[in-house]
Amino acid sequence: MPTLGYLVDERSELQLRFSEPNAGPYADTKVAAMVVVSEEELLGGRCDFAQPPGTLLLLTLTSGIQGATAAAVDRTLTALAKYRAAGMVVTTPEHHVATYPRATHAIARNLRIPLLTTTADPAAWDTLNEGIQACRRQYAERQVENLAGLLHRLPTQLADDSAMDRITMWLADALEAQVLVSDPKRGVLAAAPKTAPAHLAHAVITQAAEPDRVQAEMEGAGVHTRLVALTPTRTDSAVLAVAADRPFDQADARLIQHAAKLLGLVDQAHRGYEGAARSAREARSVTYQLLMNGEPAKAQRVMEGLAPGLLAADEARIYVIDCGSADRREETAHRCEAVVGERALIVRCPTDDRHIVIVEPLHDTDPAGVGIAGEVQHLVLSSAGSHRMGGSSRRPIALVPTAYEEAIAALSFTDCRHDPIVLAASTINLVDLLDPLAARAWALRVLAPIRSLPAAQAKEMERTLRIALTQSHTAAGRALGVHRNTVAQRVSRAADLLALDLGQVQSKVVLGLALDITALAEEPGVPHEGGPPVGTLDELVGGPRVRVWAEALLDLLAADRRDLKRTLQAWLHHEARVEAAARDLSLSELTVRTHLKTIEQVTGRDLATLAGLRDIAIALSVCTGIPTLTYARLAAA
Repeated sequence: MPTLGYLVDERSELQLRFSEPNAGPYADTKVAAMVVVSEEELLGGRCDFAQPPGTLLLLTLTSGIQGATAAAVDRTLTALAKYRAAGMVVTTPEHHVATYPRATHAIARNLRIPLLTTTADPAAWDTLNEGIQACRRQYAERQVENLAGLLHRLPTQLADDSAMDRITMWLADALEAQVLVSDPKRGVLAAAPKTAPAHLAHAVITQAAEPDRVQAEMEGAGVHTRLVALTPTRTDSAVLAVAADRPFDQADARLIQHAAKLLGLVDQAHRGYEGAARSAREARSVTYQLLMNGEPAKAQRVMEGLAPGLLAADEARIYVIDCGSADRREETAHRCEAVVGERALIVRCPTDDRHIVIVEPLHDTDPAGVGIAGEVQHLVLSSAGSHRMGGSSRRPIALVPTAYEEAIAALSFTDCRHDPIVLAASTINLVDLLDPLAARAWALRVLAPIRSLPAAQAKEMERTLRIALTQSHTAAGRALGVHRNTVAQRVSRAADLLALDLGQVQSKVVLGLALDITALAEEPGVPHEGGPPVGTLDELVGGPRVRVWAEALLDLLAADRRDLKRTLQAWLHHEARVEAAARDLSLSELTVRTHLKTIEQVTGRDLATLAGLRDIAIALSVCTGIPTLTYARLAAA
């Protein structure tokens, strides 16, 4: 992956410079992608920088950074820091430190965001993204090939006398280098080729005392070296030394590090130490990173030597366990490995030292998809401390990153649910995500005309509405033990009081949500009837928690090649009438019914119930704006 230093020094066509002369520490910042934002987009508020880490922002300006432009740039720097961007570049007629205002420089230094300038035409940057992605693909393929080769050298038993020699010989061939493994007390443990001890003995002996001098001497002679301790926690550790007549790139360096860890495990086995699983853990970590990069085929190749067939599945489920603190994670991870065994991929999360990530492939041998869920839940519940867990729904194995995001969202919902385990954000009750104060005040405002009746009549009417809104009056009458005409009279009176057409889906959704909110136990501090009017429905469901829930629910439909969202929107637009929706979509009624049945199965929502209809309608409204959910009486108030 290219760095900022590489783009400045080697890509002359970009005419790129750091804005400040002391920006050397930023030279090694990796650039994963590049996005272009115009000054018009910046000032128009259309620069919503939510990009992957390592993204470089190119800002094309028609004038200097001053006034409104300076303020917009400063706000954008905060977003860049949030998303760990590689830096900001602005177009300018000439390179000058004053291109950015002093205040902007101060903000950038505080946020550790590199500032650069370019005098090149923006067209010169057109091919940069393509080049970056090509580099990333080449790097990933090379890393997979090297790691697969290294894993194939894993011995059946770590104590195998030839294991260290075979790994050393393979590493020398892979890097076209001299490789030496030696110990201060035991001397040379392995070498390839045979001339390696003569080439590297001096470097190994003097490295501990004067590492910088040794490095400079050998590079001055045209030899590049890397020395890595096999057991960094020990002062008398054996050392892996590698020398080549070319510089080592990042892929080479990582391969040397992985080889050192594996050689360390072999060495520990020879000396009676435990820890033979560390190399396998590294392989699992690499496998997880490949899955998160959307490359399941390469992940399968890496894991084939450790757990054949583990990832040979079309779908997977993700669990994320929060151990509460970093010092509890290792113990919990060992318990997970003991419980789950080889049925799932268990990884210490590389981005959060409290988290354990479990990737469970779902094979045909488990058609119900029960898998390890029960065992992992029991483990979390029986763990000491504040352990919590979030899980995803079934996802195609190529969509592991999406499943991980869903599991993280589910984990974040454990607080509002007061439950340490939430499996799939889409299964959360919408009402649990709403602000209780605002939700109850809104619901009481909706139901105020009904609740102005005597208490017994109001209770009777609300009970009738819960059933009659999604059932025929005859069926509702049977459930309530009254005549259907009585049901019809109550519904008609409620509609008049509320100024709602209860034949409309939007009215059913609004009223159903209000009824569900008021059915919950009242919390301290929540307003009673007669409180001041608060918020609209859009404001009530417009928070980030509800959006995550809505996106997770609708994402379940994405795997189907049919446009199920469009079917839903048409069906809701025509007041849940299949015939009218079919005509609008130019589909048969049977096709529309099949779509709706699929939606029910995938989302776990019964569209014949008020709760199921409410969830789907609100999720669509939050994510797409269709259907619109308004309540004229409240809007007028």
